[in-house]
Amino acid sequence: MVAANKIAASSAYENYRELKTIARQRGVKYLFETNVGAGLPIINTINDLIHSGDKILKIEAVLSGTLNYIFNKISADIPFSRTIKMAQEERYSEPDPRIDLSGKDVIRKLVILAREAGYRIEQEDVEKNLFVPNDFFEGSLDDFWKRVPSLDADFEARRQVLEKENKHWRFVAKLENGKKPLSACRKSEPTIRSTDWKAATTSSC
Repeated sequence: MVAANKIAASSAYENYRELKTIARQRGVKYLFETNVGAGLPIINTINDLIHSGDKILKIEAVLSGTLNYIFNKISADIPFSRTIKMAQEERYSEPDPRIDLSGKDVIRKLVILAREAGYRIEQEDVEKNLFVPNDFFEGSLDDFWKRVPSLDADFEARRQVLEKENKHWRFVAKLENGKKPLSACRKSEPTIRSTDWKAATTSSC
């Protein structure tokens, strides 16, 4: 049984467990590696660590190629609103980019990784620290496109400050010791230009 869409494994915890139980009872594998990391073996790596007796203590990851793209492209010549449109045009983002900007996509991925690490986690357990005001996610998609340029000046002012410090924004997801809330937030980090996702795990044996 293969689930390319991350919604199933990140839905209510009981649904996630039921899918795994049904697969086990029927003697088939429930595979969803592509849910996180574009098919790189992060889920398989976590599974191997757990099966070898390790306990995952911490996961810290940049899980959104879309947000990485946006943060890499934003510049004095390319405003924030334009980077969102570029991400959509180049098919980095979801058809509705608000799914990426709201952190929902990152939260789903973090929940999946946390569950595979052995923690009973729901999406509601993740604390979001977003960089776009909540009211921008209300209304229609057309409303969003009309309003989002109003954020450009503020983003440019803050970008200039980061540039002087040789830093870029990153949207980082974090699980530590299984404690709630988990977090998904924007951080300023030394400039490394990459649209790839990155993840680090800490475990004990």
